[in-house]
Amino acid sequence: MKVLAQQNDNLDAIVYRHLGKSQGYLEIACELNPHLMHLPIIPIGTEVNLPDPNAEKISVAQDTLQLWS
Repeated sequence: MKVLAQQNDNLDAIVYRHLGKSQGYLEIACELNPHLMHLPIIPIGTEVNLPDPNAEKISVAQDTLQLWS
């Protein structure tokens, strides 16, 4: 899916706005848009490739850290 960046957008904000969450999707979006990794703010009108939310389930492994025993 291709979308256009709006004013003061970063990749995380774009992913969240279009896909409803960033966890799991942001990592894939980074792989799809390596040219945007050095930009803290993406210029207005820049085309951004996003993963298809219906293509496959995104699984996110969550490690548990035990603070006290």
